[in-house]
Amino acid sequence: VRSREAREALEKAQSRLSAFQKDNAIFATDERFDVENARLTELSQQLVIVQAALADSRSRAGAAVGRAASMPEVVGNPLLQTLSGDLGRAEARLQQLAARLGPAHPEYQAAQNEVNQLRSRLETEATRVGGSIAASNDVNVRREAELRSLVEQQRARVARIKASRDQLQVLEREV
Repeated sequence: VRSREAREALEKAQSRLSAFQKDNAIFATDERFDVENARLTELSQQLVIVQAALADSRSRAGAAVGRAASMPEVVGNPLLQTLSGDLGRAEARLQQLAARLGPAHPEYQAAQNEVNQLRSRLETEATRVGGSIAASNDVNVRREAELRSLVEQQRARVARIKASRDQLQVLEREV
């Protein structure tokens, strides 16, 4: 009688254990936990990298607002270098014409117009480069928010798996 009661208790405990494993889709708990934990680590590393990129892009975007002309992206831009060179030559030509001709002379006015156009184009291009820096910052802000959300979701998943493992161990001990 006692062995039959023990066997029935064992069968009930095994049945509860099996039902719990089925309900929680637990087959190889350690392997699944390791995979999910590795994924959490990977996402956390990506988040750290994006946060560093975001800090850099924030500072560059802030600098672009006030001092775009002195930024490395602007100074090193080949188009802007070419425009700066053209502007320098046009200004030198304008000074030469100013020494020989008056401001009412058509050749002087054409040279002044060219200088104004080059300055305007240089400013427009510098603003465009500054805008690309701001756009890069916006991408980093969105990517950081996305990764932060994924990390939190993965943490919750790992916590659920850990809780399921703990419950499974209790049921296994009961068996």
